Amino acid sequence: MAAGAIALLMLAGLSAGMLFQSHRQASLSAGENARNITLMAERAIQRNIEVISAALDRLVFRYQYAPDTALPPAQLAAYLFGSNVKNLIFSAILDANGALVSQSQSGGQEITDAAAGKRFFQVHRDAPDAGLFISAPLDVKLGRPRQAIVLSKRLAHQDGSFAGVALMALDLEYFRETFEDLALNEYGFIALFSEDGTVYMRYPYSASMVGYRFQENANIDRIKAHPETQQGSFFATSPKDHVERFYTYHRIPNTKLIVLLSYSKASIYRHWREMLHTILALLISIVIVYYLLYRSLRRELHARLAVEEKLSELAQKDALTGLLNRRRLDQILQDLWQSSHRNAHSEFSILFIDVDYFKFYNDSYGHQAGDKVLVSVAQTITRALPRASDHAARYGGEEFVVLLSQTGSDGARLVAERIRSAVEQLAIPHNTSQTGIVTVSIGVATLREHAHTRIEELIKAADSALYRAKGNGRNNVQLSAA
Repeated sequence: MAAGAIALLMLAGLSAGMLFQSHRQASLSAGENARNITLMAERAIQRNIEVISAALDRLVFRYQYAPDTALPPAQLAAYLFGSNVKNLIFSAILDANGALVSQSQSGGQEITDAAAGKRFFQVHRDAPDAGLFISAPLDVKLGRPRQAIVLSKRLAHQDGSFAGVALMALDLEYFRETFEDLALNEYGFIALFSEDGTVYMRYPYSASMVGYRFQENANIDRIKAHPETQQGSFFATSPKDHVERFYTYHRIPNTKLIVLLSYSKASIYRHWREMLHTILALLISIVIVYYLLYRSLRRELHARLAVEEKLSELAQKDALTGLLNRRRLDQILQDLWQSSHRNAHSEFSILFIDVDYFKFYNDSYGHQAGDKVLVSVAQTITRALPRASDHAARYGGEEFVVLLSQTGSDGARLVAERIRSAVEQLAIPHNTSQTGIVTVSIGVATLREHAHTRIEELIKAADSALYRAKGNGRNNVQLSAA
């Protein structure tokens, strides 16, 4: 009896210790998961806003430097508006009095009518340095009733005086789709709102919440009280359903928008409570207790391995462009080289890509604009790759490398030309380039068994081809010499 009691006490102590650790791990895992989800949402929204901001800059540039301001309305619209940003539904130019100068399509009266009295117009009229302004949600009828926000930038005369506003309307469906792609459990919600408490989107979706402004909300006020904090987490009671929840938020840089994720506290510890009840019910059976311990440890191990795998993946990416970094590129190059020696019929090609006159671009437009160009070029390269087995990496500075497995020189030339043409079609203004736009030069080299005895020789061949492309006037593709 005494021995059995001692054994039972030891088992109870072991169970209590495991339950304590499990409770702590549930809290840590919930916090990490919530922070990862809000970070992914924040970065996705930030990237899209940056893309729209760049599109607005192009629209302002085109309008202010239009070759002929007296073009017919249809031709002027065709010249000004050509952005293919996802969920962008309307663009327009307003003059200094708020009158419509040109628009991308008919409709949009809810945006352009009486524009001089609207916030997105007044901000730029009254503050020359306002930059990008993001309006509150509004109802529009562009093809169908929908909700949208207006992103706008200031137009200025040569003397710096106010000349009007360039604007673009983004369908709020974009935020809904972004949130739908995130792995939320059934007990959580994610929302996008501004610092003044205006809700831009909520998922699970609630139409009545979009555009609603919280006048008094203790949790939102808590976030607003620390504007210097980029992200944070806290437990608090929801004023809406009076449920204790875990909140995690991330501010979107250079905006007044905040991504907020919430899980009920009960959902975070739901599995822990189930484990508690199970262990209490099964204390009479040592075998079952050991089984539960084994299952719990295995689940924790899998979760930890998944986190380590995710961190390993992030360590292989270039922070700015999202392409593979130099370290991962070297690994893949070695793998392809070894594979080619094991298989006599295996071949691969390498493309060296360089942004033309990039130093001059940075000097003219600034490094921030240069970073945006590198991101645009990287995205264009990724879209141009025909297969999932192809790899794109940032080699350094404004240089990129593409590895094409099982691809000969003819196929590599086609891919290189596709990339060069796609970058050219971006039509990013570059006033210090002879073409007037951002372009790339590309050198192509294909593995030849007798010509290349080391991987460095193949890299040097591609680099030499790149220099020949530059010497040939840039914005062209050159193959390495046989």
